[in-house]
Amino acid sequence: MATKKPDPPAAPPRSEEKYLPGDPIPAAEATEADTDSVWALFSETPDVADPEFPQTERGPLR
Repeated sequence: MATKKPDPPAAPPRSEEKYLPGDPIPAAEATEADTDSVWALFSETPDVADPEFPQTERGPLR
């Protein structure tokens, strides 16, 4: 015997929605750290981080 599936939950009332039409777009929350130390970490990275790869050849065009 088949059982009836439960009804899906009702949509929340309009007043409980997070954003409503006309609301301002929220700005991203970003905090700037010590930029001097970040630049020091960046400048310490090696110029060539990838290993050497062999030369490649062009494949046939279809």
